[in-house]
Amino acid sequence: MSNTQGRNTQKPLTLEIKAAQHINIAAEEAVLLSREICRDVKFVFNGLSVMVTSESTPDQIVDFYRAELNRSAEAYLTSPEGKAEVPTLN
Repeated sequence: MSNTQGRNTQKPLTLEIKAAQHINIAAEEAVLLSREICRDVKFVFNGLSVMVTSESTPDQIVDFYRAELNRSAEAYLTSPEGKAEVPTLN
């Protein structure tokens, strides 16, 4: 018996996000589309890939996006490249 039984195994549909669209609106559109077509939806927002399922909520998507954005920023700031670009005040 497959562990994918009862799950949608289609490739996710890619949603194109409009320029200057807010993450909250993108999350709402992606969740509604996923529920409407009964299929996972993915989109890229400011360089971050986001996957949405029909069980996702817009708040979960926004929280995920913000957490990943913060994680990515922290990783950069603590990297040698990030440290080299941060000015220090004397």
